[in-house]
Amino acid sequence: MDMRRRLLWASLLVIVAVGYLAYTGWQGAALYYLTPAEAREKVLSGRTFRVAGNVGPDVAWDPGARVLRFQVTDGTAAVPVLYRGAPPDNFGPGQQVVVEGAGDGQGGLVASRLIMKCPSKYEQAPATAPPAGRNVLYLGAVAVALAVGMALVATRLLGVARRPGPAHHAGPAHHAEGRAGKPA
Repeated sequence: MDMRRRLLWASLLVIVAVGYLAYTGWQGAALYYLTPAEAREKVLSGRTFRVAGNVGPDVAWDPGARVLRFQVTDGTAAVPVLYRGAPPDNFGPGQQVVVEGAGDGQGGLVASRLIMKCPSKYEQAPATAPPAGRNVLYLGAVAVALAVGMALVATRLLGVARRPGPAHHAGPAHHAEGRAGKPA
């Protein structure tokens, strides 16, 4: 395989890798919060999502099995949550929580992460702040542009992108002439 093809494949591989990283980063940032009422309406089976609300009054912790059962509520609706693992230190009824996990198909959530919110630290961002997903898309676009730019610079440095001048491709008439430029 000649150098030009190798460089083309390497550039394509870099662009695909950067695109994949940007896409997966965007997916993580695009995981928005649902209220408990929205989560109850959708009954999202197998899909990962986040529910933000308050821990309900009934919390059941089984230390032997390391299973935590509780409800996330917004005052109007509640979503039952099953979490395997130790609860965070500040976990308790009435505390603000963000639960990330997959729907169980019955209106509940099998949690993979519990994120406790502290009202003094997590105040609402000003209205001028861009959404997190937009930042990730912007960074992904910048990364793709940089990868393309690096591929173009590499082709220029290696001389692969240079087009042959007229002396190299003068055609059959060039070969029919003698060294002095006269017809043979």
